[in-house]
Amino acid sequence: MSQDSFWRAVCRWTPDWHDTIRYHAGPVSANSGGAWDNAKKLVESEGIEGYGKGSDVHASTIVGDTVGDPLKDTVGPSLDILIKIMAVISLIMVSVFGEYNLLDLFM
Repeated sequence: MSQDSFWRAVCRWTPDWHDTIRYHAGPVSANSGGAWDNAKKLVESEGIEGYGKGSDVHASTIVGDTVGDPLKDTVGPSLDILIKIMAVISLIMVSVFGEYNLLDLFM
């Protein structure tokens, strides 16, 4: 394989790799943003004894919540679209699987 054809193959594969990372990063970002928000709420409700408002832990959760809010707010709408696309694809595939028995291909 020549070096030129190797890099062409890499360039063809790269968009698929980026899509895989995007599909993983969306739910992770949304969940981490929610976790930081819930941590701040837990500390503010004094659910952890000795750590309430005004403590260093509370200051840290405020920073975490500040970082987590944009993650939740920006990822949420994109996840809605991803879920709708996955639902449409699954409905299409159900009709394909209903028409063609894939087990017949292997027997």
